[in-house]
Amino acid sequence: MSMWHVATLVSCMQLAGTAVAAPLQRVLFSEEVVAAYGARCLDGSPAGYYLRTVQGSSDWVFYLPGGGLCIEPYDCLQRSKGPLGSSKQWGPDYVDDSNVLSDDPQINPFAGFNAVYVPYCSGDTYLGKEKYRNIYLGDLYTNGHLILEAALDHLHNTTSMRSGVDRALLTGGSAGGIGTLHNADWLSR
Repeated sequence: MSMWHVATLVSCMQLAGTAVAAPLQRVLFSEEVVAAYGARCLDGSPAGYYLRTVQGSSDWVFYLPGGGLCIEPYDCLQRSKGPLGSSKQWGPDYVDDSNVLSDDPQINPFAGFNAVYVPYCSGDTYLGKEKYRNIYLGDLYTNGHLILEAALDHLHNTTSMRSGVDRALLTGGSAGGIGTLHNADWLSR
């Protein structure tokens, strides 16, 4: 089964369960990482990800959530004031007990994978590649792909990912599903 088929299957299935998953821990990028990669949310706050590692695993699952698309300057400005456009309101951890990030092997075939949740704060379906403000959208930042680049490099430099990756699954919902489709080939390189 190809990676595309697995990602599509996982994106479509609804996993059910009552067990509470171990939380993923927030990792916000340092100013050095933000400057080097342009990994900013719409409002310019540092982007980041949530991580749960699994001892001895060299498998990784990445989930990109949805949240619509930033189109008009007014919409983008409003979005930049909340968690879909700023990291300022992100909590210290993230729990997902009903998706590919669940650590319950009875409901999730990827429970033994290292889990990464990349919050959607760029409004651009994880496609933006410009480090600078978007003058057409109210001088906000739209650089979702750069956030993914920074996350992968950061994980490679700070986790067991540096020792190698056996299997990786990139999946998402809604805007994150679009981001999955457009970034899967890049991730597989």
